Amino acid sequence: MKTSVRVAGYLLYTALLIFGLWLLFYYDAVLLEHRNTTYQYWPYLWYSTLYPILIGAFLALPSFIRIFRSYGRWTFDWILFVTVGIPTLLGTFSGPILFSPFGQYLTIFSFFVLVQNLRFVCGIVFGYFLLFGFQKKS
Repeated sequence: MKTSVRVAGYLLYTALLIFGLWLLFYYDAVLLEHRNTTYQYWPYLWYSTLYPILIGAFLALPSFIRIFRSYGRWTFDWILFVTVGIPTLLGTFSGPILFSPFGQYLTIFSFFVLVQNLRFVCGIVFGYFLLFGFQKKS
C-alpha cells in the first residue's frame, strides 16, 4: 500500500512537472514574441531570469518534502549557499545586471548573456540548491 501511494505521488509530481514546464515555455514564447513586436525587452528579460529558478525549486521539491516531514531543528547550509548559490545567482541575474545602468562597467556578465543556456542552467542550479540548503538536524 505504501509503495503504491509513493508511485502515485511520483507520477503526479512528474505530470505536474511536465505540465508546468509546458506552461513556462509557452509563456516564454509569448513574451519573446511580445518583445520582438514591441521592442520592450524588460518583461522578457525578467521572466527569462526568474523561471529557471522556479524550475530548479520544483525539481528539489520531493527531497524538500522528505526533509520537511522529518523531525528536528531547521538549519541552512551557508557554505553550500555561498559557494554554489551566490555564483549561480549572479549568473542567473547577469541579464538584468548587464542591461542596468551599471552594466557597462561589469563586462564579466556579458559572457552569461551571450550564452543563453548558461543563464538557464545557473537559474536551475540556484533554484535547486536554494531548497536543498534547508536541512533538519535532530
